[in-house]
Amino acid sequence: MAASIRIFFSEGSGGTVEREGPALNVDLSSLEAHYHERGKRHVKGMARFLEFWESEGAALMAPRARMALMTAAEAEEAFGPEVLRHLSGAAFLTLSVWTLGIDLERRSGELMSSEGAVMQGFLLDVAGSIALYTMHNVLLDWMEREFQAIGKVLTGEFYPGLGGVDAALMEKIASRLGTRDTIGVEARSVSMLHPRKTQCSFVGAVAGTAQSSRVVIEPKPCVPCQGERCLYHQLGGCHMALVKGLRGGSRLSEADAKP
Repeated sequence: MAASIRIFFSEGSGGTVEREGPALNVDLSSLEAHYHERGKRHVKGMARFLEFWESEGAALMAPRARMALMTAAEAEEAFGPEVLRHLSGAAFLTLSVWTLGIDLERRSGELMSSEGAVMQGFLLDVAGSIALYTMHNVLLDWMEREFQAIGKVLTGEFYPGLGGVDAALMEKIASRLGTRDTIGVEARSVSMLHPRKTQCSFVGAVAGTAQSSRVVIEPKPCVPCQGERCLYHQLGGCHMALVKGLRGGSRLSEADAKP
């Protein structure tokens, strides 16, 4: 049974309202197909993992999102002009932080540290990456529907994960949205949010009824890529390459979508 995303939404200076969002259905077919191509030994390992995913793994996800709708002026005051440079022309911005929670990450680490269970832990981590990527799309679809209902159109997305991001910006995001108290996410003075299966983005919008602009922005590999030294590469290939088998990540146009 798919878990529903819990959404904590606020607008302007108003309070935060908890809502039950859309279901998160995770498609692992790209992962399964990849290991089927690698031969019989890998097929057996994948079959064991899929049993584990159905019985335990999927239940480790606790998908939550914190979203805040604000004017462009409010966003510039809170986060600086850089955000608006990526979303030129937007009159409104929604800042979103979404996470799968800590349990999947913790269980993956336990399995990777256990003799005979390294592959299981690796596959659980990759499944988590696929789930987080899928969650991004699901939330964009939800946001588009919600905004159409109030006469707003999505115009583009600035996704800090596509390039280097200032740790100070992540701290501002976590502080402004109160993510620790709502969805259990912290910045911890580093350029990544914690838990690791967490991402964030700014989505621009304008008043109107036209269709949202959409392009595909594919997931990017780690920077720097460790190549053959990477455990993921050794156990089956770049996990972000597997995610590319899914529907494109951010479907909103962004002029500067480069790593």
